[in-house]
Amino acid sequence: QQWAALQQLTAGVTAEQLLWIKGYLAGFGDAKGLPSEAPATQLNAVPPEIAILYGSQTGNAEKLAHKLRSRLSSSGVSARLEAMSSYKTARLKRDRFLLLIVSTHGEGDPPDNARPFHEFLHSRKAPGLEGVAFSVLALGDSSYEFFCKTGRDFDTRLAELGASRLHERVECDVDYEESAERWIDGVATSLCLRSGIQVASAAPAAVEAASAWSKRNPFPASLVENLRLTGRGSSKDVRHIELSLEGSGLQFEPGDSLGVVVSNWPERVADLLSRLGLEASTPLAGPSGRETSLENALLNDYEITTITRPFIERYAEISAADELRDLLKAENRTALRDFVHGQEILDVVQRYPVPGISAAQFAGTLR
Repeated sequence: QQWAALQQLTAGVTAEQLLWIKGYLAGFGDAKGLPSEAPATQLNAVPPEIAILYGSQTGNAEKLAHKLRSRLSSSGVSARLEAMSSYKTARLKRDRFLLLIVSTHGEGDPPDNARPFHEFLHSRKAPGLEGVAFSVLALGDSSYEFFCKTGRDFDTRLAELGASRLHERVECDVDYEESAERWIDGVATSLCLRSGIQVASAAPAAVEAASAWSKRNPFPASLVENLRLTGRGSSKDVRHIELSLEGSGLQFEPGDSLGVVVSNWPERVADLLSRLGLEASTPLAGPSGRETSLENALLNDYEITTITRPFIERYAEISAADELRDLLKAENRTALRDFVHGQEILDVVQRYPVPGISAAQFAGTLR
């Protein structure tokens, strides 16, 4: 109640008036024997009515939630970090800012630790949230039909309950790093502007250390040992593999996973190039922006087999195929699922050819 009154008092006042109020309140502090100088972060920090809530199935949302809190802390903004499963819904009326980072599990379902909060917000027990500002970072995989559905659910429902958007929702695909970073920067900037705090940027050294190795810039580890654990004659092939991380600065922790990135089948790439009528040596800017050949990009940089909804959307646009456009209609969801099942991108290219398609156009349809 006191915080709400303070917000109402300072709404719309000028910088000069705020300076006067600061001096006026400082007088009360002196009368009570409080120190005249307090740390800047204590004077400027937004009160702890900022909640960062995450719903995570594999840990990505939780990792980004910690990153957001660190970003806010570096600017002097205090925030609580909680899993959605542990969040006390009675705080909804007191938390003035809700920052949600949530993934979508399976076919549009909330992660396990987000399900109770999701159900509560969509129930009749959910309170009106007028005066609450929020923002949602949605994680998903566009190869699934209900891409980022849980994040969209939260974003829509919070607005229905009367909350206002502090920053627009951002949806992230499997490669989420860049989109998530933009959302974190946008949320931090919006909060700092509301509280009058200067936006802090991460120290260059810290950025460099954090981004030395990533999915886009992998460390070339050496294979130290590769032992087959299953016996001779077994139908299974289980391996014990050791990799050397010497010189990388990387460390494994319990729960970490290792991704195996493979090249696409060369025969499939050759078939695609033939159907498209394109030369293998055609120059192309790959996903990372580096110059490469079309053949190399199709071998190493793109998913060229699995048909996704985004692929159909993009290919329907350049092919002007009415059948593909019809499949994208809401009432044809079952037909789209049947169409995708058992087919590859090569089948679509063969069935709906685009005369004169360029390498850049086709690359733009791929993930």
